[in-house]
Formats: sequence, structure tokens, C-alpha cells
Amino acid sequence: MKTIINNRRNGVCFSRFNNANFFLLAVGAIFSCLPAQAQTDKTWDGLPDPDAPWKGTAKKEQPKKATPDKTQTITTSPVESKPAPVVESKTVPADSMSVPSPTLQATKATKHQVSLSGDYFLGKGDVTLPQGFALFKSGFFPGVNPVVAKPERAADYLGATLSYSYGQSWYLDIGYSQGKSTGNVPVGLGAVDSAFTIDETAYQAYIRYVPSALRGKRLSAYARVGVSYVDSKMTDELTSPLFGFYREDVKATDLLGSVGFGVGYRLFNVGRFRLGLQAEADGFYGNRSQDVTESFPNVPLTLPIVTIDNTLYGGIGRGTIRMEYRFGRSGLLRMFMDAGVQAKYTLIEYPSGTFDDKNAPQTNFKELLWGPYAKLGVSYSF
Repeated sequence: MKTIINNRRNGVCFSRFNNANFFLLAVGAIFSCLPAQAQTDKTWDGLPDPDAPWKGTAKKEQPKKATPDKTQTITTSPVESKPAPVVESKTVPADSMSVPSPTLQATKATKHQVSLSGDYFLGKGDVTLPQGFALFKSGFFPGVNPVVAKPERAADYLGATLSYSYGQSWYLDIGYSQGKSTGNVPVGLGAVDSAFTIDETAYQAYIRYVPSALRGKRLSAYARVGVSYVDSKMTDELTSPLFGFYREDVKATDLLGSVGFGVGYRLFNVGRFRLGLQAEADGFYGNRSQDVTESFPNVPLTLPIVTIDNTLYGGIGRGTIRMEYRFGRSGLLRMFMDAGVQAKYTLIEYPSGTFDDKNAPQTNFKELLWGPYAKLGVSYSF
């Protein structure tokens, strides 16, 4: 009787021991199936980064050979058919049982990218305005000199940019912008301030290159070259107690070449959201042609049209915070926003015989425009 009781106790202990081993093996198999969540430079929220360089067709991963493992066994039907099928056991590695997360979807390497963005710049600074050039050339106003005034102005610019990339290294950027500036300037005709407006339309084209070694990295950079064509119209009007109503019209055309670069630094990723810093700079050089017309509509006097050729050069600098968010299961559609400060410095050379607003001879004049800058856009990789 004691022997039977002891055997039953030993059987219960042996059964509990087998159940514990099975539980530990099951827990280990479940944890081995969970996907890793660590993000690398080439992934973003577990997805391939669209900014990563394209290296041709993605290689298909070869399935790994199964290694015998005693941790799990499943039953499968035999390969050979027999009158009486025999069920055999086959060991399968735990890794082959893992299933990817339903919120992520692997994508192939992309070699095309298209983006469209709009930007806004609210500027404040000064501007150069030629005055008295037609009056001086007519010979009817001996006390008037060709003067370049430098009044303060308030300006706002609204633009759009369309970009295309092949291979995630070479980009073509096409830009368009419109701007308007307003302000007041003392003309000297009876010491009355005039009100001026400047309307600008700019067309830009750039070729941008991003080194493959810096694509999809925390620190990125690019270099670019481009050309710009700017068409502007300035109108200056006043009513003088000496000469009555006065009007000046200036039509200017700028043709510029530029060279620039940009540097970006990724601060962190939170899920599908990314935050980073950007610094961009462009240097430009070119020619400006101005047609100056001055008139007194109430006086029967015809004044000549004066053409002024200028050389101008300078730079544009911008510092922004960039925010990005990826949409969809593949994450190939992105929305981005930049917010920061922009500044533009221009040096303009006038021909000899030009005076400043204090009636002192001068040929080099400076302009500075700065203020807040913002951009909003979307991009798609395919």
C-alpha cells in the first residue's frame, strides 16, 4: 500500500515537471517570434527610409535552411503516398514561426521621388531706388542729380517649388515666386515723401546633388547650382507743391547664377514623426537692366527713358526646423514643414556719376531683407 502511494506521488511530481518544461518552452518560442523594434539609420518606424540611396533592384533574400531544433514539433503529411499514410513529426526552428507586425509593410527600394511645396517669406529691410536719372539727362533740371535712394520697405513673398529626383541623388528643382514691397521715400521735390510699390516675379531652376554616403543618415548635406530670372516693376508717386503730380516707373530684369549648399541634422524620430534642423545658403552673381521713366502728367513735357546696367551679387541664408510625417503602410508618402528665418544681402554697382540720397558721389549700394520663413509640402517616392 505504501508502495502504491509513493508511486502515485512520484507520478504527480513527474507530471508537474513536464508541464513546467512545456510552459517555459512555449514562452521562449513566443518571445523569439516578436519583431525587433530598434531603428537604424536606414529605417524609420521599422520601414525603409525613402531618403536612402537607390542601388538598383532590391535583392530577394534567400530562405534560411531549417536547423533541427527540439523546441517545437509540428505534424505534416508525408511526401510519399502510401495506402496507409504514416504521420511523421518534423522539427521547425522558432524563427520561421514569426509574423511581421500588421502595421508595417516592407517596400522595395525606390528610385524616383516627386515633391511639391509652397513657401512664404515676410521680409523687412531696405531697398535701392534710382531717382532723377531721366530728369538729369533731359537737361531741363540743372539742380537735379541722378540719385539712388535707400528707403525702408516691408515685403512679402509667396512661392512654389516642384522637384523630381532619380536615384535619390540628383534632383531638379523648378521654382516660382511673387513678391510685393511697399514704403515711402523723400524725393526732394518740395521735401515731400513719395509712396512706392515694387512687384516682383521670379523663375528659378536648380540642379541639386546629394552624396549617397549621406542619404538616410542623421547628418545629411547637398550642393546645388542654378539660374534665376527676375522681372520687377516699381512705381513711385507723389504730389509736389512745386511741380504738382510726379510719377516714376522702373522696369528691371535680373539674370543671376547661383551656387549653394545645405546641411540637415535629424534630432529624433517618434513613430512616423521626424524632427530635424536645416541650414541653407546660396551665393549669386549677375546683371540687372533698369528702364527708368519719369514724368509730370500735368506738365506738357516729354522726358527721355534712361537705361541703367547694374552688376549685383550677394547671398541668401536660411535656418529652419524641419518636421516630417509619413503616411500609409509603406510610408512612401510624406508631408513636411519648415519654419525659421531667412535673410538676403545684395550689393549693387551703379555707373559713375551716381549720388546717394545725401547728394554724395557713390557707386556701390547695399540692400538687406530679412524675416520669418515657412514652407509646407508633400513628397512621394516610387
